[in-house]
Amino acid sequence: MHSTLSPSSRLLGVASAAVLLVVLAGCGRSIPSKPGTPLPPPGGGTGTLHVQAEISGSTAPAGGYVTAFTAVVEDALGAPVSGATVRMSTPDGQVLLMEAPGVVGTYSFSGSGYTPGIYSLDVISGNDEVLGAWVVAPNTHTIVSPAPGDTVTASSDVVVDWDRIDPTQEVIVETLDYQASMPDDPGRAVIPGAANPPRNDQRVTVTRANRATVNGAQQGSEIGACFITTVEPVIVL
Repeated sequence: MHSTLSPSSRLLGVASAAVLLVVLAGCGRSIPSKPGTPLPPPGGGTGTLHVQAEISGSTAPAGGYVTAFTAVVEDALGAPVSGATVRMSTPDGQVLLMEAPGVVGTYSFSGSGYTPGIYSLDVISGNDEVLGAWVVAPNTHTIVSPAPGDTVTASSDVVVDWDRIDPTQEVIVETLDYQASMPDDPGRAVIPGAANPPRNDQRVTVTRANRATVNGAQQGSEIGACFITTVEPVIVL
């Protein structure tokens, strides 16, 4: 039985800064963020590994961006694969994901900065491999409304607007009391009043994601990329 990343970790990624060996230099497919960028070949492999991989960019609390990479690797029987070489080619160069201490078969990396574009994954374990699995990491976005410190009316609908360049395949809009997923990227969502109780610490998060099937891997293998932005606090009275 193959494990998968939980809904939260699939979209938010897992950062493990303590095991970094490299410094970052700087789910289907969508159009690359820069028109005219050539698409890479579809990738391939031995068909003997199950891979769940995620690239997750977000705004950092102190300003700027941070990117986290995670890959869960299993063999054809669903057993975690330890000691694999897991590397990600990014628009800024190549990074090496390290096996998380105490979590066999889970590899991670995190670093400052975020660059949209094509990310490609290689996983090698002895004679088993996945090569060139790729996904397009979305452009950054900004939540326009509500803004930090805004006051909204409890039990009333709240309109959430965000600016983005290229649409993604999926958007998740969530608060401390609500979560909804949309299979497109309209730039607007409405939080229903029934999910908007009074509180002075509300936060609104918009996650935009693309996802792709990993060719040359076991069925169900995926690679995803997302960008996450949060505004807080929002006062609900």
